Amino acid sequence: MTDQPDIVYEFGAFRFLPAERQLLRDGERVTLPPKAFDLLSILVQNSGHAVRKEELLEKLWPDTVVEETNLNHYVSVVRKALANGAHGSNGERYIETVPKFGYRFTSEVRASNMQTESLLIHRQTRTHVVIKEEQSETQTATRRITETKGSSARVPVLVGLAILITAGSVGGYFRFVRGANSARAEARRGVFPPRSKLSDNPAARDAYSQGRYFYNKRTTTDVRLGEEYFQKAIAADPNFALAYVGLGDAYLIDDPPKAEGPLRKALELDNSLGEAHASLGFLRMFYHWDWPGAQKEFEQAVALSRDYARGHQWYALFLASQARFDEAKQQMSKAVELEPRSANLHADFGQILYFARDYNDAITECRKALQLEPNFIFAHQYLVSIYVMKNMYAEAVEEWLVSDRTAGRISDAAINSQREVFLNAGWAEFLRAELKRKAPIDSHVQPAWFYTMIGERGRALDELERARDANDFFLTFVKVDPAFDDLRSDARFQNLLRRMNLG
Repeated sequence: MTDQPDIVYEFGAFRFLPAERQLLRDGERVTLPPKAFDLLSILVQNSGHAVRKEELLEKLWPDTVVEETNLNHYVSVVRKALANGAHGSNGERYIETVPKFGYRFTSEVRASNMQTESLLIHRQTRTHVVIKEEQSETQTATRRITETKGSSARVPVLVGLAILITAGSVGGYFRFVRGANSARAEARRGVFPPRSKLSDNPAARDAYSQGRYFYNKRTTTDVRLGEEYFQKAIAADPNFALAYVGLGDAYLIDDPPKAEGPLRKALELDNSLGEAHASLGFLRMFYHWDWPGAQKEFEQAVALSRDYARGHQWYALFLASQARFDEAKQQMSKAVELEPRSANLHADFGQILYFARDYNDAITECRKALQLEPNFIFAHQYLVSIYVMKNMYAEAVEEWLVSDRTAGRISDAAINSQREVFLNAGWAEFLRAELKRKAPIDSHVQPAWFYTMIGERGRALDELERARDANDFFLTFVKVDPAFDDLRSDARFQNLLRRMNLG
């Protein structure tokens, strides 16, 4: 069975569009890594027939020798993605393991296109025995498919800080540096644009999809892999505007000064591309503190691409940074309406509500994010700051320790030790212990938060002034962050705001 561009496959509650790189359950997008998507495509198109493992390995990794555990991993990923559909709660009911041979897609599948009637290509007529996979889901390729370049390059400041910061309002916002646990939350409408914006070149589309997948993991290594794929997409189709946006987004993480070039190129190719304006707005806001320029770009973004959730999200954060909270809530509500199951968006909504001093509603939004992704570290971090403002220090400590454990920065023994510090000596001593425990970082905003919390205002202001002199990315929300309310009447703080054009 061939991969025809107009063919749509339907099974159970799912609608599968290979040419669009889309899997929908009851109309809602289900996100799959590229290899998992390709595996599902092969199995669906051979529905009812067993496909040998050797054939799957050859098709999925044509130029690379990998171990069979890689295939088992992606079968498990697909099964999990298909779980909880109308066909049943167990994804194994869709994919049968054929012992010592391979895999078979067992569901009734209909194939159709826009011009023809639906065609039933396989009907399940018997019960299949499924062998449960026992292999680990950890991928163990014998060699990497793509070599990462520049491994000795300096890790960007913003990535290092995002790993170290534990107070959400101080710098935890940065969506660009989120780890792999956020990829599923973000790889939805904003990542997979309408077909009208995609290239007609299959190789360019595939490279773009791969680029977005790695970019969404937000680790330094994966972002650089994303850069390579975006560059491949551009090489395959030099007129693919969205590929330039992807490259610009990757540069915003890895090398911000290089971001504007590809974003401007995207607009040269398609001046109606709201996605490019949204990224330019992000650049103006966080790296240049060019508030009028950022507002102009965000307004164009939401006007041109009304269904681009990230544009509404970033515009909402801009509005919040200017203390325009009612407008920020409206934009964030629109983003959440577009992507209601995004942990990213619910957490950011919680952060905006925190800035607006709506602490109870902020907690609710962060909890929604954690219902969607229990290990979503930024929701835990935002809750730290929210609980502190409510004088709920025991809850703040627990969220703090959860976020550190999720990030792999603290052992269970250290968690117990730090908890004992709080129980025996109180919140201020807990913070002092944390301040000593933290490794040196390149941003001055985090220590400013610590010093403010323990009442050392002079040292906090010293750190904030150093942050301003360094044009610190994480100083963007200083005007509205409740953590710095005790400093606002100080002349040094007011001067800081004026130097940032926020006064």
